Amino acid sequence: MDGTTDPYAPGAGARPPALVGRDAIAFTVPWMAAFIDRQPV
Repeated sequence: MDGTTDPYAPGAGARPPALVGRDAIAFTVPWMAAFIDRQPV
């Protein structure tokens, strides 16, 4: 931990460190794909 991924560091907000950078993409993309796939279009 260098402080930049510390969820309690100043300016980090309430985001957990797991949802930063590539981890956020890895989490969001499959979720969005599943969500879009369910749309009646």
